[in-house]
Amino acid sequence: MRTFSIDAPAQLDLLAATAWYEEQGAQLGDDFVSAVDSVFKRVRNTDEFATAPILRLASAVVRRERTRRFPYAIYFVEDAATRRVIAVLHRRRDPTTWQSRI
Repeated sequence: MRTFSIDAPAQLDLLAATAWYEEQGAQLGDDFVSAVDSVFKRVRNTDEFATAPILRLASAVVRRERTRRFPYAIYFVEDAATRRVIAVLHRRRDPTTWQSRI
C-alpha cells in the first residue's frame, strides 16, 4: 500500500474553505469537511482510478478527484510508493495554483 500524506499548503486550503463554509450557514463547514474526508479515503484506499491523470511527470502522475456536493477538487501526486495531496481547491481556481506545488 502507498503512503498517504497531505502537504501543508493543502491543509491551509482546507482550513480556509472550511472557514468560508462555516460562515455561510448551519453545518456547511462540517458537511464540507466530510465531503473532503470521503475523497481523502478514496485517494488513500483505491488502487485504480476511473479518471485519467491530468498530468504525467517523469516518475509520477497528478490526479484530481472531485467532491460530490461541493465545487472542490483534491489534487494529488501519485508515484509507486506515495500519494501526496498538494491542493484542495475550488474548481474555478487558476490551475497554476496547484501546478506550482508539484
